[in-house]
Amino acid sequence: MSNPLPNENATQRSGGTPGTAGRPTACRRRWLLACLAGLGLVALGLTIEHVRGAASLRAWREAMRARGEPLTLAELLPPLREGRTPLSRSAIAALLRLDDLEPLADSSYGPGLLYLAPGQVRSVWAELDTEQTPWGTNTWKQLEEILAQVSEPLGVLREHLANRTWTAAREDPSKPEPHTSMTFRLISAAVALRAAVQVELHRQQLDAALENLLALVALPEDGLAGRGAVGHVGFLALNHIAVPTTWQALQAAGWTDARLAAVQTAWERKRFLEETALCFAIERAMTSAGTFDKLRADLGTALRSAPNLILHRSMTAPSASLLSTSDRGRWQRIGSRGVELAAYPVGVIWRMAWLDQDELYYCRSLQEGIERVRLVAAERSVAAAEAQAKRGSQSIAPFQSAAQSLEESGAALDRVRYCASQALLPKLESLVGAACELETLRSMIVAAVALKRHELRYGGLPADLAALVPEFLAAVPVDYQDGKPMRYRARPDGTYLLYSVGDDGQDDGGVAEAAVPSSEPPTLTGGRDWVWPVAAAR
Repeated sequence: MSNPLPNENATQRSGGTPGTAGRPTACRRRWLLACLAGLGLVALGLTIEHVRGAASLRAWREAMRARGEPLTLAELLPPLREGRTPLSRSAIAALLRLDDLEPLADSSYGPGLLYLAPGQVRSVWAELDTEQTPWGTNTWKQLEEILAQVSEPLGVLREHLANRTWTAAREDPSKPEPHTSMTFRLISAAVALRAAVQVELHRQQLDAALENLLALVALPEDGLAGRGAVGHVGFLALNHIAVPTTWQALQAAGWTDARLAAVQTAWERKRFLEETALCFAIERAMTSAGTFDKLRADLGTALRSAPNLILHRSMTAPSASLLSTSDRGRWQRIGSRGVELAAYPVGVIWRMAWLDQDELYYCRSLQEGIERVRLVAAERSVAAAEAQAKRGSQSIAPFQSAAQSLEESGAALDRVRYCASQALLPKLESLVGAACELETLRSMIVAAVALKRHELRYGGLPADLAALVPEFLAAVPVDYQDGKPMRYRARPDGTYLLYSVGDDGQDDGGVAEAAVPSSEPPTLTGGRDWVWPVAAAR
């Protein structure tokens, strides 16, 4: 006869009291359903974020197109103008030969201007009784021999630049910017042209010096057409080589009005602020097509890029990445490798949900930068543009403000959501200030050339710059630092004082000394005011 009572051992093996044998399975099922529901909600949230970001990005692009803003490389880089061709094989060969010219690439050629005192510069080429160059390692004869080795490639470049028949712009506007190697080659060409100007001035061959000078001034625009941020850095560097070389050339005797007018025209056609705005638009188009679209199309690319995107700065600087300042202790405990590994799943989530929002933030910030640069160009004044930007509670340096607002934000989510923008935007900030500086220097050069033309024609300096209009100038050159006319006054000794108020916007009366004493040699823009230097007596 069987025992009706439950077996004690069987009850113990079942894991509990009678009637509870199925409970663990039911519990696991409920947990599984809860996890699935949670994952579903996360997926739904990510999908909503993705849809919202894609719709916002599409709406922004439509609004920009309605305003006439070009957004693609094909729109920003139209076909080459009639009569112009991409960089020819002969010009490329010339650049390669100039790039190998080591004696001119090192420090033996010296700085652009050799100051004896603030505001006083040596006309180094004019020291005809010295065999040694002022830079100390080459004699003038050796420098002539070096340039003789590349006379043919220099002649090729001068011919193309004089006729304005070539450009280094890419033939296919859809391809990313190819200007990294081209920039260095062009800088080598600029150094060679600068040396050629000095040598021809030393030989008292003004026409030959002028030919090289005009080629040097034209080189940045033609050599780096259609550039993004990398090419624009080279563009600015090339112009900084041309500025002191122009000053040296203007110290020579034998100038005619026609020669001076050619130099003035070459500098008047430059538009640094407009070129910078175009550079930002090209950079935006290249980043959208070359970075965001690739991340959008290829998960593998996104995974490989995740650590660089999420931890977008130095791995030893966690406060600038996903981690906030308060997380530094935790960073030390888990180590950089752990955080780098954690960036991969975060990168996948970013690609699924926030890539479009990140691109929109990046594009909006670039558009704000473009509009700020256009504002400075329209006002012809950094100070006026800053005042107007402050009235609108905006920054004249939008890239800095956009990046800082993310870095200083207490929300780690935003630092992940806009990680690509935070990594890319700060790199463009310094280009705005450099463009404003060059606009001011351009105004000074144009004024100095017009003053020399007046002196040549009338035998003396004018009482003020307004006397140069309209015979030598269409309008009085503007100081882009404060929007007022460039400061000028004639001196009793036949020289003149021409200056800008500098980046502090304060008129110190033409003081070329630096506000803070320094052991560094003076520079054209290193004083309290930016003073166009006079030739120092030997």
